[in-house]
Amino acid sequence: IGSLVQLGAGSPLGREGPMAALGLWVGSALGRRIPLGESGKFLPFAGMAAGFASAFHAPMAGALLASEIVYRGLALEVGALAPALIGALAGFTVYGLFHGYGPLLELTPGPLEWPQLLFGLAIGLVAAGVGTLWLETERYLQRVLRRIAFGIRHALFGLVLAGVLLVMPEALGSGLPWVQLGTSPILSLPFLGMLFLLQLALLILGGGVRAYGGQLTPAIALGGLSGLILAQLLAQVAPSIAPPPETAALVGMAALLAGIARAPFAAVVLAGEIGGYSLLPLTLIAAFAAYTFTSPRGSFEVEEVSPDKDGPEEPPPENAPQTLLQPRPPA
Repeated sequence: IGSLVQLGAGSPLGREGPMAALGLWVGSALGRRIPLGESGKFLPFAGMAAGFASAFHAPMAGALLASEIVYRGLALEVGALAPALIGALAGFTVYGLFHGYGPLLELTPGPLEWPQLLFGLAIGLVAAGVGTLWLETERYLQRVLRRIAFGIRHALFGLVLAGVLLVMPEALGSGLPWVQLGTSPILSLPFLGMLFLLQLALLILGGGVRAYGGQLTPAIALGGLSGLILAQLLAQVAPSIAPPPETAALVGMAALLAGIARAPFAAVVLAGEIGGYSLLPLTLIAAFAAYTFTSPRGSFEVEEVSPDKDGPEEPPPENAPQTLLQPRPPA
């Protein structure tokens, strides 16, 4: 209910958080009630993958995303991929009956030129900087605001959303439509820059007050805007490196998602499911550059700040399973 209210009110956080959490809860409930033996432990995992696949219109990426979030690091858990893929395909099949099976965005990239590989490295580094700023500032705000009552924090976030509605309503809600529109010459560079800054500020504040919603759709939107902005800037100084807008948006989306979610394989596959795999060399460079240089203390990399301690807990060992989509109790 909290997610419905805040997302409906214009919060820039993503719907994939509630959808994946709901899938995990349903899978967990079925696993406890249906005698499936050892196989029952995979039902929550399959439900989470179904939520991701439905949110992103990408079953392969949804399955990989669930695997990379639960099992950290580059060593994927092979045994978890099969139930994740089955859950993702089943969930997206049902979801598509009501909402269609088209891709999340209609982006058709142009042909890849070899000098554009430098753009992949550049946007990967930019995404790493944006992701680190986002996550570290958010964690700092969480420590500062944790002593404020739950209701007051969310009321503060609502007042900020109301103020942005008066100043620049385009910054409310998902930024994905603006990424799509930004591939045309309609939107100017100053507008894209202002939209990017406002959305980033809202996302940092939303994470700081522990607002309801996910961070993956916003990462895709911010990454797309980052790619569009960087491509326009490079077109003025190094036109041979600057790719077409559709290519820049796709590569930027993959880069920031890889850094924020610590999921480079899922990010590359998601870009492929949206725009095809003709950009695979470019998205690989961008995604792994962002993954390498983004702060490892990401939102999916460490446990929540304990209210009984003065600082963040030490991150658990690499490849340790996580329970990150469990509902967060009000602090």
